Amino acid sequence: NAVFEQDNPMNSNYTKFYQDMHDQQLSTELSLQGSLGLAEMMVEQLMPGGNTLPASLVDRKGVSVTNPQALQQRDANVANPVKHLESAPKTSNSSPVFDSPESFVEAMLPEAKRVAEQLGTQPETVLAQAALETGWGQKVIRQNDGSSSHNLFNIKADS
Repeated sequence: NAVFEQDNPMNSNYTKFYQDMHDQQLSTELSLQGSLGLAEMMVEQLMPGGNTLPASLVDRKGVSVTNPQALQQRDANVANPVKHLESAPKTSNSSPVFDSPESFVEAMLPEAKRVAEQLGTQPETVLAQAALETGWGQKVIRQNDGSSSHNLFNIKADS
C-alpha cells in the first residue's frame, strides 16, 4: 500500500490514524466472534438442497446512514449470516424408499436402461452409482414437505 500512498491527497497522518482505529476495531470484533462464519455458510450452502440466502436479505441499494435501524439490521445480517439461512432438506432413514437392494434394482432398472442408452454406458453402471449415492435407496433426499425428491445422484437440477 505504500506505493499507492505516495502523492495521494487522501494520504495523511489523520487517514492513517483512522485506518488504524478501524483495523483495531475489526480485529477486536473478529476475535470476539471466533470466526467470520464463512465455513458455516459454506457447509449450509453445500448441503443437499443448495440453500442460499433469501433474496430479501441481500442488500441491493446500500444502507442510508440516516436510517439507524437499517444499519443495525445490516450489521446483524453481516455478523451472523448463517442464522438467516433456511435449513436444507434432510434424508430420512425412518421410511426408506426401497425395502431391499433387490427391490431397488427392480424398480430402477428400466430408468437405468433408458439413461445408460443416452449416456452410452451400461445400465449396471448407472444402477451402481445410484446405489452408492443412496445406500440402495435407503437415503433418498426428501423435499421440504417430506416427500421423496427422486434425486438418486444428489444432482441439483430443475425438474
